[in-house]
Amino acid sequence: MDNRFITSMLLGTLLFCCHGQAAAFDKEAAEKLLNSGSAAVGTDSVNQEERNFIESSKREIRQQNEKKDVKVILPDECSLISYTSDGVSSRYKCGGYEILTIITFPPENLSTEQIVKQLSEVKGCEAMPQNPLGLSVGCDTDDGKYISYFIDLPTKLRENLITSADYNDPSKIESISNVSHSIYFYMRRIAKDEEQIKYLTDILNMAARITVTKKEQQPVTGNNNTAVKSAGN
Repeated sequence: MDNRFITSMLLGTLLFCCHGQAAAFDKEAAEKLLNSGSAAVGTDSVNQEERNFIESSKREIRQQNEKKDVKVILPDECSLISYTSDGVSSRYKCGGYEILTIITFPPENLSTEQIVKQLSEVKGCEAMPQNPLGLSVGCDTDDGKYISYFIDLPTKLRENLITSADYNDPSKIESISNVSHSIYFYMRRIAKDEEQIKYLTDILNMAARITVTKKEQQPVTGNNNTAVKSAGN
């Protein structure tokens, strides 16, 4: 993965998406993600504003009549290779490709359309056709072409998922997005059920080579809806 492109896209996304926001992707987190041998340990505290947002999102999800219940699992060829301790970002290896995800807490006055428009004006980049996952920008680099998706999640969070144009199957990208979204809430002690908790614990353990305790995890119940849903549902 072209680190120069990733760094530029991270900076652009953060400047446009989350300047001044508590969930901003900080320098330490960026260094961890760009270092292939790094994995974050532990869980950072979140501020009261984000806590309120999470609780509000959780209640809203319980009340929604979702179209389907999504099983959170990575494609067979994929594995989690690193993540930040707050769950904001995670990185995956899928065959010979790497996928990076960043979840932000976006301000209400900056739309995904505005972000894509700004980033598409970067030299070598262009807005891609509308797709089921959301808006995206394609950029040519010395390391090949990359696609940066901007996915508005059901919980009102926004996900930036960066992948190679050669690894761009919509169903697989959606599966990775579901796992990334689930990790974000897992780090905040929110998960669908024991099966999901076990799966996420296992892949986090394999990535970080640490013991992630399960006893504090509490499955979310209510109207048979999950706390983490598929993007676009």
